[in-house]
Amino acid sequence: DHGVRAFEDERLMRRLIDEQIPLTVCPLSNTKLCVFDDMSQPTILDMLERGVKVTVNSDDPAYFGGYVTENFHALQQSLGMTEEQA
Repeated sequence: DHGVRAFEDERLMRRLIDEQIPLTVCPLSNTKLCVFDDMSQPTILDMLERGVKVTVNSDDPAYFGGYVTENFHALQQSLGMTEEQA
C-alpha cells in the first residue's frame, strides 16, 4: 500500500488512477530507509497531479523521528507542497 515507486511503472500508475487505489506515503521513513536519497524528488506531487490518491502518514514515528505533522512539514519544506495539495 505504500507504492512510492509506482511512478516507475506506467501501467501500474494507470491502474491506480483508474481504480482510485489509495497509496500510503511516509516521507520521513522513506528517506531514513534510503528509498529515496532525500525528499527533493517530487514523486508525491507528481502522483497527486496525475490523479493518484495519496495519503501522507507517519511510519513508526518514534523510530523514524516524526508524526504525521512532521511529515507534512518536511514535504512543504522540501517540495514546496501547498496546504491545498496537503
